[in-house]
Amino acid sequence: MNETDKMLNGLPYLAWLDGLEEARVACRAALAAYNTMGPWNLPEMDQQIRGILGECGEDLMINQPFYCDYGSNITVGNHVFANFGLTILDVAPVRIGDHVLIGPHVSLYTAGHPMHPAGRASGYEWGLGITIGDHVWLGGNVIVNPGITIGSNV
Repeated sequence: MNETDKMLNGLPYLAWLDGLEEARVACRAALAAYNTMGPWNLPEMDQQIRGILGECGEDLMINQPFYCDYGSNITVGNHVFANFGLTILDVAPVRIGDHVLIGPHVSLYTAGHPMHPAGRASGYEWGLGITIGDHVWLGGNVIVNPGITIGSNV
């Protein structure tokens, strides 16, 4: 099992091996292009964000700036709006349902690190997925931690 497989399966992994570092750099390059597009370029912005995210439905709007680690581990449903400053640390799968509203400066963190100093010094990290159901509103500055599921109609 390579480091990417470990990462996506919630096992301890090393983030600089097996192409993970290169994937993060490629995502940051795509995000830099997205985050500097003018608001008059909505069709181009839509195309760019769809190239960053793993899967997304119709009627998607993510206001700039937007930040994520890989993008490919994020699945977004239909009719999703995210306000300014959304950050998604997607070292594990992030699933966002349909009709979701995300306020400004919301953070979805799938990443974790060992609690003991010796464990942190080893360089290993881990991730647990996040699931957000349908018809959810996350108000401004909400932080969702690793392994959390938010049901529908919340």
